[in-house]
Amino acid sequence: MITGSGWLLAVVCAMLWPAPLRDEPTQTVIVLKNTTGTIVSRALATVSRPDGKTGIEIAGLDYWAVDERKNAVLAVGTDAAIRELRQMVALIDVRPKTVTLQCRILRTERDESGKLTTTVISAPRVTALNNTPASISVDHEGVTLTADILARLGSSEAGGAPALTIAADFGIARQRGAGMFTRSTRRIRQGTTAVFGWLPDLWGKAPAASAGLGIVPESAGSLPGYYLEMSATETQALR
Repeated sequence: MITGSGWLLAVVCAMLWPAPLRDEPTQTVIVLKNTTGTIVSRALATVSRPDGKTGIEIAGLDYWAVDERKNAVLAVGTDAAIRELRQMVALIDVRPKTVTLQCRILRTERDESGKLTTTVISAPRVTALNNTPASISVDHEGVTLTADILARLGSSEAGGAPALTIAADFGIARQRGAGMFTRSTRRIRQGTTAVFGWLPDLWGKAPAASAGLGIVPESAGSLPGYYLEMSATETQALR
């Protein structure tokens, strides 16, 4: 039989005894440092699951969404679920990406009748890490053509192909002689082709009428000279 003092002791012990720990849902903001919200959103939405469906499925994760303006992931869930989500986002953050460019160096000449004809001198494929310089060099009929390229992968909009900002220095030099170069930066989408440089054919059979460096025609073949044409054929995350 418990006396009055015994009941009092039992109540005090119950109040002092630590309650079992419970993992209650909390709201968390995961700030993105090395990527964009669009890339993270697409990556999380395309995760393959054992049931054949796509999209992340984490026990204890009640809600997640990407805030494009703040470049962050908003999440509501238990501590364990948030930790797992952080790990997934961190993998997306740090995975370096490669960009594969299909390059073409072209030469346009005017024949005796005045008609312009274009030939492909070289068509190398260049694969480089995102935002990392790459170079190509081609010798052709006494001149050396060079291109220093820097491709930076951006985010896709409305589920479209990724956009890239490509900067290129396109140069020409006579072997053991003087040369010139032109610089341009253009933004294109994966799968599209654009001209990134034009140089006059000063030493060819039919020099360009105007040697205005900095001119970047919308398409190759409109002026005599040399062209650098590129398209992004593939972007891939290294695993």
